[in-house]
Amino acid sequence: ELQLKGAGPTPFSRSSDGRKVLRSSVREFLASEAVHCLGVPTTRAASLVTSASTVVRDVRYDGNARPEACAVVARVARTFVRFGSFEICRPTDPQTGRTGPNARTAGGAGESPARSEPLVLELVDYVAESFLGLVDSAPGSQERALALLESVCASTAELLARWQGLGFTHGVLNTDNMGILSDTIDYGPYGFMGHFDKLFTPNSSDNSGRYCYDRQPAAVEWNVAKLGQTLALAGALDAAAATACTDSFRAAYERAHLAIFRRKLGLTDVASDAADAQLVAGLLETLDVSSADMSLSFLALGGLPRAVHKSATTEGTAGGENGAAAEGAAAAEVKRALSRLAQVGTSRARAAKISAPSLPVQAIRQLAGSPTPASSSAMRRRGVPGSTGTWLAWRWRGER
Repeated sequence: ELQLKGAGPTPFSRSSDGRKVLRSSVREFLASEAVHCLGVPTTRAASLVTSASTVVRDVRYDGNARPEACAVVARVARTFVRFGSFEICRPTDPQTGRTGPNARTAGGAGESPARSEPLVLELVDYVAESFLGLVDSAPGSQERALALLESVCASTAELLARWQGLGFTHGVLNTDNMGILSDTIDYGPYGFMGHFDKLFTPNSSDNSGRYCYDRQPAAVEWNVAKLGQTLALAGALDAAAATACTDSFRAAYERAHLAIFRRKLGLTDVASDAADAQLVAGLLETLDVSSADMSLSFLALGGLPRAVHKSATTEGTAGGENGAAAEGAAAAEVKRALSRLAQVGTSRARAAKISAPSLPVQAIRQLAGSPTPASSSAMRRRGVPGSTGTWLAWRWRGER
């Protein structure tokens, strides 16, 4: 499917002008291609066309609005059907009293409205047949709706795990920004994490951190649950079956998340899930405490196995002075690898200094503040190492 973003108002527009500024258009073009090349399912930008017209935008939400050049992005995807596409047709929720704007029920004048919502059922059949190949089950059947929901749960869990593995934070994870085929969609206030921070959010208007990196899994799980509820309310699927399916999302995500980080850490000799999950959790906690750069940390980690392997293969392979020299060179290479790993860690004060030109003074002061004695002692009680290099040496000598 082809979609123009920023071309102006459409019959589906709400209250805005439907235009997109050049600044955000370039961001979407570059990000969608980068995410694609990183192996993550995504929409893609086919073209970016600039315009002579301008619109007024408040870039920093500080009251200083100014004219900006407009642009139009032509983006392509397998489909732009989203979780929210189903919610548009959502029948009245008996608990909240809310109804989707396009909801309509079967039944004529003077008749009681039917439980089944035709538009939702039609959309289930369209997605199942056109994109998922679910042609064995009958149109409009609960078997088909359940198969669709199971497919969405599995592919969305994999997508989320890939985001977390890259330090990618979407920024606005409502149901309208979740593609039904689990493609990354709608590049607004997204961001890739630099210095690791569990509460990282690129959305300047997300003051509560609702969609921050650490809360992305909960936000996506909530969206999946809402999709299941919509199918149940429309009568497309039994409520108990829908709940059982969406309740399995968390376990599916945790498996996919562990698989991603096993690959990133090169854990080919797989231990138990619990042991490896603890290993990954320890690393992520250490990255957070030390504010190490996420990407550079994994690049530095990549050099250590090669150094250790060289050290191991030189032991006992040569005698005398040659053997001692080989072992010394291998040990030096291990030391250099650990040194590179230690260099990617930095203090929050250092991170604040680096970011000083683009951060408010208050934010810099908060980042530069040293941890309280209580938090420091709590870290020691949990056994959190002080740097990424320490974490690796501790793990390597212990469990690995």
